[in-house]
Formats: sequence, structure tokens, C-alpha cells
Amino acid sequence: MKRNNWILIVVLAAAVLLFCCCAIMFALWVPRRAGGPATGFSFGGGNTVAIVPVEGAILYGGANIPGQTTAAYSDRIVEDLRRAEADPSVAAIVLDVNSPGGSVVASADIHRALLETSKPVVTSMGETAASGGYYIACATERIVARPATMTGSIGVLFQLVNVEDLLDTLGIEFFSITSGPMKDAGSAFDEFTAEEHAMYAGLVRESYDEFVNVVAEGRGLPEERVRELADGRVYSGEQALDLDLIDTLGTLDDAVTIAAELAGISGEPRILRYERPPTLMQTLLGRAQAPTEGERLIEALLAPDTKAQLLYLYDAP
Repeated sequence: MKRNNWILIVVLAAAVLLFCCCAIMFALWVPRRAGGPATGFSFGGGNTVAIVPVEGAILYGGANIPGQTTAAYSDRIVEDLRRAEADPSVAAIVLDVNSPGGSVVASADIHRALLETSKPVVTSMGETAASGGYYIACATERIVARPATMTGSIGVLFQLVNVEDLLDTLGIEFFSITSGPMKDAGSAFDEFTAEEHAMYAGLVRESYDEFVNVVAEGRGLPEERVRELADGRVYSGEQALDLDLIDTLGTLDDAVTIAAELAGISGEPRILRYERPPTLMQTLLGRAQAPTEGERLIEALLAPDTKAQLLYLYDAP
């Protein structure tokens, strides 16, 4: 009997521990309300401004590690936008962007989701909102930036690595069998031919033209004027304001105020910020072993099984 009692106690203790862990994770996962307790519920009707963070490099899909927050994954951002759209207490949305951009496809997915949002959306630019970060901002009704924000960088980046000469020096030969001459175009182990260059240059031009059109439509600027500005350079917030690439200078609080005004909220709006904190394991062990943002970006974009990508990315020095 004593042995059975001990088994029962262990099972009950494990069940209680599991319940507590699940409760903690639920409390951490739901959106946090600024200035209030952690909660996913809104109080009052239609007087809430939801803040959707876009923090880090913009990558396609969802995180490989549950709870990973070192990059802006398109699936998560689109999910947050749709959640805010469906929440009757949310009257407006602020896109809190601090990103150098990233994947062309991911940026386009977020841009499309923003255009499908019926509620007023205002962009607040942090330290950096360049390339893909600026691309998605062009889908919002107002853009607010700090004077020293790094923005713009309107253009496309496509990089390839070639180690053919290095292999020759080391006496290493590489062979590939393909179904067609362009199947391994851009291979790091073979000469990069003029035909291959022309093919990839065409892809870059298509994405560049798309970026120019997005800016022209979103900012109400002539296409010719956008092309003059779209040589890939970055602009400060002050410069972007003079060039009509943004609407005003200000902080996140200013963006919230503008969003509330666009939504017709009277009085002080309630703030609902969507956040995804670390996993339980990361919470218990700390984030010391978690990959840095740079490491996560390199892993996602330059993984061995990943071909070179078209990027709306500010490649900072």
C-alpha cells in the first residue's frame, strides 16, 4: 500500500506541475496590455489600439523554434493583424516596425494582409525601418518616424557566393548532373555565366518594379519620382519627411494618438500589444543560449539547404 501511495503522490505532483506550467505559458503567450496586467482580453467597446510589433529581419513563414522572437516571421504578423481585425474592441492598429527588411515573399504577404485590414493602420518606425520594413509601411494610412530613423533603402538584393577559384587552388573538383543547363544556375562551384547573370537580373528587376509600384501607390507619388529615390540608399527620418516618404516625425505614442484619431476614439485609448515571449524552457533557463538576431537571420537566409533569395533588405555596413 505504501508503494502505491507513493506512486499516487508522484503522479498527482506531476499533474499539478504540468497544470502550473500550462497556466504560466498561457499567461505569457496572450497579448500584454501596456500599463496593465498580462491579459488577452479587452475591456470597453471599440476604444482599443492594438500594437503589432515587426521586430528583426522579416522572414517567411513561422519560427522554427516555438516562441522564438528574434525575427519577424510573416505568418505571425499576418495572424496578429487578422486577430486585431476580428476583435470588436480594437478600433485601430499601430505597426511598430524596427526591421531592416528581409524576404521579398514575406514582405509581400504582410503588405497584402495590411491592405486587407479595414481598420486604420499607422506605422511607427523605430531605429530602423528600411527596405522590406519600409515596403510594408507603405500599406498603412500614416507613417511616423523618429528624426534619426534609418528608412528607405528601396531596392532589391540578390547575392551569390562563388568558390570555384578556391576549389581549383585546393585541387577539389565538383560535379553535378542536371536536367537542363540552367538547373544549377548560380552554383557556388561553377563559373557564373553572362546568361545566368541576365536571368537573375531579370528577377531582380521584377521585384524592384514591384517595390517602386508599392511606394508610388502607397505614398501617392509619381513613379518617376520614386525611381529617382529608389537607388537603394537609406534616408534619415528627417530626410524621408522632406521627400514625402513618411508623414510626420514622432514616437510610438504619437502613432497611437494618430491611430486613435483616425478611428474616432474619444478620450484616452486602451493599448493592446501583441507579444510572444520565450518558451517555457527559455524562461526557465534564460536566454543566454538562445540565438542572437544576427545568428537567426544567417541561419534562416544562408542555411545549407537554402538557395540564394531575393531580398528587400538593408544590408547595413
